[in-house]
Amino acid sequence: MKQPTVIDNVETYACATRILQAGAPWFLNLGTKQSSGTKLVCVSGDCPRPGVYEVPFGITVNALLDLIGVNDAGYVQMSGPSGEAIAPKDFGRTIAYEDLSTGGSTMIFNQSRDVLDIALQFADFFVDESCGWCAPCRVGTQLLKRELEKIVAGRATLGDIRAIDFSCANRRAHEPLRPRTDRPQPILTTLKNFPESYEARLRPELFVPAVDLQIALRDAVSVQGREPVAQRG
Repeated sequence: MKQPTVIDNVETYACATRILQAGAPWFLNLGTKQSSGTKLVCVSGDCPRPGVYEVPFGITVNALLDLIGVNDAGYVQMSGPSGEAIAPKDFGRTIAYEDLSTGGSTMIFNQSRDVLDIALQFADFFVDESCGWCAPCRVGTQLLKRELEKIVAGRATLGDIRAIDFSCANRRAHEPLRPRTDRPQPILTTLKNFPESYEARLRPELFVPAVDLQIALRDAVSVQGREPVAQRG
């Protein structure tokens, strides 16, 4: 007793109760061939009826949105910050192990939301949540956040997008601790499913410095009351 086990969670108790009530064959007929039964989905965000819903596996994102009364979703985040960002074109996908496998957390964002602003908040969350033990996570989360900040600020180029792809791939290859593939997810999945949000922020130049010198020196210039003297080569 009082030991953490696979059965000591609300979802297992909910499924076990239904099986005891209606029988295993009835439960197995719910869902899909590879994902039988039901799933508890915790819905939050821009929706009139947030809460915890028990739905059969195989339900589409569209059907879930109808169930909770949402008609203006612009972005659905499945399985929390470390999950997948779903664009409206993919709302026909199903919640099942063979398609959208989810821990249950489902965040709804309406069409007025800025996808990159949300991704940046998730990136900041992973910076705070890093235990700091291994360098790929301790340093990698900081670098990804800075790269995304540059894009959000409208100072990025196509080269910065390539740098983010490289950083994410490098982190996945070298981070030893779980969940090693989760932390780049807010960037990777929004980049994949909302490319237009990134493209709209890119500059046409081949390279833009990460630091704007004028902005960096603004406070010092204000205090001293004079512009910096240009250095001669």
